[in-house]
Amino acid sequence: MPNLSTTVRVSLLLIIALGVLSAGALAQGKRVFSIVETPTARAAEFRTSVASVREAEIAVDAAAFLGGRQERLILPLFDGKTFGAKQLESEGSEVFALDNFVWRGKLHDGKFVGDVVMTFNKGSVSGLIYSPDAVYEIAPKGDKNILIELDQSLFPPCGGEIEGERSIPQHLTVPSGSTDSGDRIDVLVLYTDAVRTSAGGDTQAQTIAQQAIAATNTAYINSKVRQRVRLVGAELTALNETGSFNTELSNLRADVSANSRRNQLNADLVDMLTNSTAACGIGYLMGSLPGNANNGFTVTARTCAVGNLSFAHELGHNMGSQHNPENGSGPTFPYAFGHYVNGSFRTVMSYSDPCTSGCTRVAHFSNPVINYNGLATGIDNARDNARSINNTADSIANYRYSGSSITLNSHNGGEWFPRHVRRTVNWISNGVTGNVRIDVSWNEGTTWKSVVASTPNDGSETFSIYGPATRHARIRIVSLDNTAVSDSSINNISIR
Repeated sequence: MPNLSTTVRVSLLLIIALGVLSAGALAQGKRVFSIVETPTARAAEFRTSVASVREAEIAVDAAAFLGGRQERLILPLFDGKTFGAKQLESEGSEVFALDNFVWRGKLHDGKFVGDVVMTFNKGSVSGLIYSPDAVYEIAPKGDKNILIELDQSLFPPCGGEIEGERSIPQHLTVPSGSTDSGDRIDVLVLYTDAVRTSAGGDTQAQTIAQQAIAATNTAYINSKVRQRVRLVGAELTALNETGSFNTELSNLRADVSANSRRNQLNADLVDMLTNSTAACGIGYLMGSLPGNANNGFTVTARTCAVGNLSFAHELGHNMGSQHNPENGSGPTFPYAFGHYVNGSFRTVMSYSDPCTSGCTRVAHFSNPVINYNGLATGIDNARDNARSINNTADSIANYRYSGSSITLNSHNGGEWFPRHVRRTVNWISNGVTGNVRIDVSWNEGTTWKSVVASTPNDGSETFSIYGPATRHARIRIVSLDNTAVSDSSINNISIR
């Protein structure tokens, strides 16, 4: 698989405002796959997903994606329904190689807005599509790609969380004065031989791992979470499946090979994909800051990792996040609970059982200031996983030092930056070669604009900001040689 530690992130500007896609707008998009067989309900032993209602093989036109740069897609789904999707203005594409990329956007249908995120890797496709009346997953299966209509109520529950040991000094070797930014959490994904066999090969298993990362980052983007997770490796493990998620989690944490690989790749967190369907996953729950690197382990069921967002869910436990209040206790912060709206939706950390009328799990972490299709996704000071994840980011990012880092030393929150007046931004770096760029966000990091395209990495730059006033600005310093290395404002600043 490609070296994902040198990920190149490509951001594309859209030229059409949000709204209902007309027939003309649909015609401008690219039909990226076609359904080649009648969607059918399959017997349990033949289902690609444990939550499959109907599924069908699709033929994917990878060239139509233009290497991840196609701005509009046409998505043919079941029952003859076709929808258009538009690429995100920021982080709409992540390109790793010509035949390996992520496409991320939104499906619009009237007032409904749903996420679309797809990963392409050497012919294998893994995807997640939210339409107005169904959630779909695309899963690789050998040399085929399968479109699956999901019933999320059929997924098994999370296997729970285990409170790990409290903070223990880690005694890790880190260059003096160097710390990784909470902008990025490095993750190693291991998969069992059973997962490889079920998916149809290493490439297919690695595609699922990469899509799990992409779907997790989609939830962060939607929730205005500062951090992103980065896949530093997706590899076969010699660990055997036991059928017990508790046992597998303990075995993973104790495994010499897994820990050795974690140290080699400087992975902050380690997840293992398993083929078991006894639960959707399990993870250690952070007890208190600064956390304990020994607890940075999770186990996720392959069948749940993407379609049920269980990979994002289990990592959330490592970050101190709990389920909805009825199903969880003892989060790292008193407000670190998931949220649900009965009959409508639930966020990544929430269970479904409080929803007597059902609730679809969507790619959002609870955040009281963010809406999903018109409804708040959290409750102030009670259900705010986005806030708690932001609080733990810097600690978890330093479970293992990556070897190269940028640290923003000014404009980290509370400051103000006058428009049309030159001001100086300061940073320090370690192990970073080449120039850096300086970005500004006017919306808490949802989208970014480059204000200094390239400047020497000398730790200081004086420049002016133009544009509208806002109390929700952030500043970010990004390495041009490796755009995965960056640091941004922890809290909002004002532009006046």
